[in-house]
Amino acid sequence: MSMSPRELTPQKPLSRFENAKRKIRNFVSTFGAYVAIAFWIVCAFVSFLDHFIPPVEQLPALVLVTALILILSEQNKEIKIELDEALLQVRREGRELQDQVGGLVANLDRPFYLLDCMTEYQRELSNVSSIQFVEIDHLGLDMQVAWEYIRGKILEPYGTNKKIKYRLLMLTGEFTEMRNLAEGAVNEIQGMCSSAKISLDKIKTILTNMKTQLKGLEIEIKTYNELPFVHGFKANKPHVVYYVGFCRWGGLKYDDYQWGEGKYHKIKGVPADSSIADLSHIFEGYFNHLWTVGTTVYRLPQSQGVHPNFL
Repeated sequence: MSMSPRELTPQKPLSRFENAKRKIRNFVSTFGAYVAIAFWIVCAFVSFLDHFIPPVEQLPALVLVTALILILSEQNKEIKIELDEALLQVRREGRELQDQVGGLVANLDRPFYLLDCMTEYQRELSNVSSIQFVEIDHLGLDMQVAWEYIRGKILEPYGTNKKIKYRLLMLTGEFTEMRNLAEGAVNEIQGMCSSAKISLDKIKTILTNMKTQLKGLEIEIKTYNELPFVHGFKANKPHVVYYVGFCRWGGLKYDDYQWGEGKYHKIKGVPADSSIADLSHIFEGYFNHLWTVGTTVYRLPQSQGVHPNFL
């Protein structure tokens, strides 16, 4: 197909003058569009002012209404802050009530055996961070059985990865100190004192041999020479909990002194029931009294103040 002579003729480049004229035309057309849009906006704004701005005599009322709106807005902010604080308080009280209800339910559990107490607390202790300081106060009897539970459930598993302060009170091994207090239970108390003496020697030997495995532990043991009444232990982490048992007189003639195995009561937190809370107060009172008058027989790490007969 042949092409026309016009198509074969090359186009001449525009001169500088023609190029300048083209740019001016483009600028004028674009600028004109901007001017038209701006003019339309100005007219619209003027129309708005003409229709919606009130007369001068109405300006004081407008100012008053505006001020009221601002005041109400500030009051709304204050009310919102107060409502937020009230909501936080309700949430805090709700959590406290939930803890109390949870503690009440836990405190209504059936009585525990000592092994059950140790096993349950072992699980709870596993949730305690290694940087938290755990305190366990143990008011024991002859420690013949309880020591094996404490050793296997608490001290050996967590001796290196927990910070634990373990304070143990146990019955004296010297029956001569108890003879006058054991009326009606001479055989029982004499047997418990003999077992306590054997248990203490065993405990000291084991702890001495396990020093390197118990780097995170602080242990202090004292003996007491009063007729046992309450026993068990208290721990402060992950929450305050007591496992408390009571010695009692039983038998047909109530001449059988019993230590109450299978009758440990769990008291969690601050009980809502004051009668249950009183059990924890009884434990606290006896432990602190016996700790004050007791005789120190072992410390780990070892330090001064240990009874010379037990060094």
